[in-house]
Amino acid sequence: MGTASGGLSWIHDNRVVSWTTAQGLPEPTVGSIVEDNQGTLWIGGDGGIYSLSKEALKKSNQVRIPAGRLYGSFDGLRSRETLYGSMPSTWKDRAGRLWFATIGGAAVADPQRIPPGNAMSPVWIENVSFDAQPVRLDQGARLGPGAGNVEIEFTSPTFTAPQFVRFRYRMIGFDRDWIDAGTRRHAWYTNLAPGRYIFTVQAENSEGVWNSSGDAFSFVLRPPAARTPLAYAAYGILLVLAGWALLTLRTRTLLRRQEELARTVAERTALLEKEKMALEAARQELHTRATHDSLTGLFNRAAILEHLQREFHRASRDGSSLGVLIVDLDHFKQVNDRFGHLCGDDVIREAGDRLLKAMRKSDVVGRYGGEEFLILMPAWNSAVAPARLEHLLDSIRSRPFLADQQEIVMTCSIGACTYRPDEDPPELRDILSRADAALYAAKHQGRNRACLDPSASELRDPARAGLV
Repeated sequence: MGTASGGLSWIHDNRVVSWTTAQGLPEPTVGSIVEDNQGTLWIGGDGGIYSLSKEALKKSNQVRIPAGRLYGSFDGLRSRETLYGSMPSTWKDRAGRLWFATIGGAAVADPQRIPPGNAMSPVWIENVSFDAQPVRLDQGARLGPGAGNVEIEFTSPTFTAPQFVRFRYRMIGFDRDWIDAGTRRHAWYTNLAPGRYIFTVQAENSEGVWNSSGDAFSFVLRPPAARTPLAYAAYGILLVLAGWALLTLRTRTLLRRQEELARTVAERTALLEKEKMALEAARQELHTRATHDSLTGLFNRAAILEHLQREFHRASRDGSSLGVLIVDLDHFKQVNDRFGHLCGDDVIREAGDRLLKAMRKSDVVGRYGGEEFLILMPAWNSAVAPARLEHLLDSIRSRPFLADQQEIVMTCSIGACTYRPDEDPPELRDILSRADAALYAAKHQGRNRACLDPSASELRDPARAGLV
């Protein structure tokens, strides 16, 4: 059975086996099928008329069809497109001749008079060029020296479907296996190393018959002058002379260095000590840059969060409380808008200094981001919390900031939360979220104030409330 675009199918024992172009069918359209007296199927399609052995086709299963033969305009058809459809378009007469209707009229094929296509196609190597220069086709030709670029042209003269002749080639000494060139008739090699090579090429005709003898061209690619045996001998002599000179120079150098060894050791020891001190200072500087904010000199965000992690675990281990405060400068954007970002940097720098001076030695402060600071207060005492928060507020608002000969009055808002291991232990992320919520509560109440986390026990017990 043939289909318009699905190829050829064979129905046998309630089983369908199909062949398409993926299995080697010349084209997907099967318009008509007729069998000759020798058991060969003749198929008409859009690309011509092709023949396939019926028995070989059955034995091929569905892997790949056997080699067939395609007839087109090169074989005498005025039009390779055959007619098919609702009208009869293919017929075998009593003499065994096959008639096909085509776009260009009726075409007749006599299978008994068509010679078998198992004749091997000859293969010729036509031209060889080395570095874009033609080469005489003499076996054992010596080429080079040069860049090693070789181009070879080959062909297979035949009058039987020359467009379907396929080639494969191999450069013995370079290629490990045959290279399928398809219908291409050129081979290119670039940057070949000096040595002996044999280029062989074989051709397959339209019936799938290979000319295994093919054609070959052997040549020798000469190395450049710098890689000849004479050059290598000169290199050896120069190497021996250089070794002798080096040995002599080394001996004299060792004698001189023996006299200066004591002084050199002392100098190197002092230099090593100096380098060690410089490396230690550089390590300290790198550590400071990695953990401290470049503007304020306080801990940066990553470092203060690392301190928070340590203080969190210490409080959990010791059963002590921990105060976490987020300080935000009020209306800081107006400072940048009115006085510029450089002035804003001065305000942030001085605010960090004031907060640092207002804390205990055990407290830790770091720049949390922008105009926000994160303060950690170990051993947080709820009884003195309001006073400590008020002290931090006064450190900012007690006196104006001086920037560009102008006084700027600044205030801050503080959000604080308390971590106690005896209560439900929150996650570290929850502690920051509670302090942040308290900060927003302080801002909503008018700023210039501090608020404790609304979920803290101080607020649940009015007598211990630390809300300012």
